[in-house]
Amino acid sequence: MEYSMYKTYAAKYTTSKKKIIAKYKKNGVFSIPYTNKKGYEVRREFYDKGFKRKGNYRIAI
Repeated sequence: MEYSMYKTYAAKYTTSKKKIIAKYKKNGVFSIPYTNKKGYEVRREFYDKGFKRKGNYRIAI
């Protein structure tokens, strides 16, 4: 899923995946910089730790 996101950003900005990774990956984490309402530049990181499976689920037959 992570590389799909790289490909999406590369297509949006008409550049290569390699350039997108080099531009937005800091300390091994993909993060997008933006300016908040107060004028501070902050970074939003890509979550890649996974999610816990819910206990009650049905198996479709």
